[in-house]
Amino acid sequence: MDGQSESPVEVAASRVGEAMVVRLTGQVDACSSVTVTELMRASAAEPPVPPVVVVDLSGLGMLGAAGARALAQVMVTCAGRGSAVRVVAGPGGMVRRVLDIAGFGTVAAVFDDLEQALRAG
Repeated sequence: MDGQSESPVEVAASRVGEAMVVRLTGQVDACSSVTVTELMRASAAEPPVPPVVVVDLSGLGMLGAAGARALAQVMVTCAGRGSAVRVVAGPGGMVRRVLDIAGFGTVAAVFDDLEQALRAG
């Protein structure tokens, strides 16, 4: 170990048209969920507030229960600002299973890839 702490997750945000795309890579667990919540909220609030926020989870290797709660909190924050939230989680895989078990498909549109999420009307 080189003495530097390694973050289990990285958050990157970029505008694609009018949408704000927030990409998560790595792992979201109890240790990283607070940081992830803060970073996603800040990204989704960059002026002007986007009409659509796409949370791309396709780069995650792990999404724990705390990570699912963090995502739900961000969805509530975005909805309160008037932004629709779309979630990207590839078909199959652990992240998609967590979202399915938690019932995310009943409260947000979940897509297999980013292009589908951006094209959705």
